[in-house]
Formats: sequence, C-alpha cells, structure tokens
Amino acid sequence: MLSVCVEFAFIPDAPCTIMSTNMRLIVFLVGYATVASASATEMRGPPPVGRSREKRLSPPGEPVPDSRQCRCNCPPPREGPPGIPGPPGLSGPPGPPGPPGYPGIPGRDGRDAITLINSDDICDRSSGGGTTPPTSGAVYTHWGRPDCIGESELVYSGIAAGSRHRDLPGGGTNILCLPHDPVFKDPQDGEGRSRAFLYSVQYQIGDFPPLNSLDLHDVSCAVCKATGRFSQVMIPAKPVCPSSDWTLEYEGYLMAERSHSVHSKSTFICVDSSPVPIPGTSSSLNYDSGLLDLVEPRCTQDGGGLPCDTFPAGNELTCAVCTL
Repeated sequence: MLSVCVEFAFIPDAPCTIMSTNMRLIVFLVGYATVASASATEMRGPPPVGRSREKRLSPPGEPVPDSRQCRCNCPPPREGPPGIPGPPGLSGPPGPPGPPGYPGIPGRDGRDAITLINSDDICDRSSGGGTTPPTSGAVYTHWGRPDCIGESELVYSGIAAGSRHRDLPGGGTNILCLPHDPVFKDPQDGEGRSRAFLYSVQYQIGDFPPLNSLDLHDVSCAVCKATGRFSQVMIPAKPVCPSSDWTLEYEGYLMAERSHSVHSKSTFICVDSSPVPIPGTSSSLNYDSGLLDLVEPRCTQDGGGLPCDTFPAGNELTCAVCTL
C-alpha cells in the first residue's frame, strides 16, 4: 500500500500527515469542506475587535510557525560546494609604530679602525686649529737599534731573543724583543728541565763588509709607535715604501737564522742598515744563542726557485718598514 506525505496548506498550523492512498479521497472531501467554510467566514466580515483571526498554537513568547513548513522526517539539507575566491580587498592604513626593541650588545673597541680609517679623518695633525693631538698609532719593532727614528715614539727598548740555533725540536720560531726590565710572577727556584727556553740572538756575519763589525754581537731592538698613523708593513726585497702616501720608518737588510743542517728555523725580520749592537756583548761564539745571517735568493730559470732576472743569486736582500 502506497503512503504519501500530505500537507494541509489550507488548514493553518496543520501537521504533516502520512496517509495511505485509500484515504486520499476522504482528505480531499474534508479539505473541500474546510475551504468552503473559510469562504463563508470571509463573507461574514472580520471578527470583533480584540479577537484574533489566527489561533495561536505556540506557547506565548515563541514565534508562530509557518504553516507551509514541512514537519515530516525529510532528509537534512546538504552543504553546497565552496564558491570561487573573491577579489583581494583594499590595503588598510599603516598600523601604529611598535614598541622599542631590546638594546644591542656592545660593539668592538675600535681595533678594526686600523685598516678602515685614515688618520686624517680622525684628527688634524697640523699645528693650528686647536685640535687635540692624536695619542694612538701604528706599532712596529725596530730591529737592530735600541731607538726609534723620526716622529715615532719609543714604547720600550730591549734585546732580541729566540730559540737556540742548534736546539732540539720544540720552542718558538719567532724572534722576540724582550724588554730590559722583566717582571716575573710567582717564580719557582731552580731551572726547569721540561720548558721552552729563550736565548739572546747574535749576528753571524763575517763575509759582508758593511756589517762585518757586528759578527757575534747581540742584537738590540726597540718597539716604536708611529703616532697618528694606523697601518704598518714590512716590505721584503725593497728598501723603499710603496708610494709617497707611506712614511718610511727605517730601511735595512732581511735576516733570519742561517740555513744549515744544525740550525733551527726562525722568522724573517728587517734589521736596520745602521745597527747598534747591545753594549758590552763579546765577539765570541755563544752556542746557547740564536744566530742571524743575511738572506740571499736562490733562483732557477725553470721553476722551483725565484726568477733569476729579478732575483739574481748571491745578492743580499733589502727591506723596509713603512707606516700609513
């Protein structure tokens, strides 16, 4: 038997009813009678004042349900597919400024200014203008003399020191300028048997007439400050500076430990061409010392050595110390 859902649209607030096909005729007759009765009521006119033509079936305070709304167990509505995105909106106005950030970490102490700042950008080195004279400058070691030349300021004078020329492996390869007045901290009595040792450095030059008088004398040195200048360079193989922008502090000869089977390696240093040895040092060979000798190039024409056209074998190499 077929069942249908019938909505009494002509009866206000009528619920949806499930009915069989055999009852449809009865429903139709009842509905027809109801319509006829409603038409007669409209012909009689409106009801008296104060009476409502619509009978409220809902509790007070609730909206009157729509009589045309189906109240049966129909399937719930399904959500349709999403629509296409709309066009982008207009840009809004700028927002208010944010709160201040956290303070940064402290910067460096200015040591990088040695290579980035020209001294003329810091102070006026002329005598006039009322400016404060500079106090910083480029620091270099003046090998072979206990003093500084020109406008450079003496930081301290000392004696050249290094490892023994025929020592066992170990120790340092560089040459130091030791001050004459060392200060020790918590010294222990007695000589240590497992230490690195320092010795004075002597000249070992006996076949170069300009410097033969220095043979086996201790090497003097001085640490100097070129006030108002901020860069320094040692130029090997040339006794002049790169350009007139540089100041020549001193020129001399390139020296190092002698190349020999029993000698240790050392750094190359630039020794003043007019050296002054340590006063009172003897001219007798001291095997407990480092030894300095002149430097010569070794050249070849087919690689493996310096080019012979510019570095002929046997020529003593010069040097220069310059500041900017």
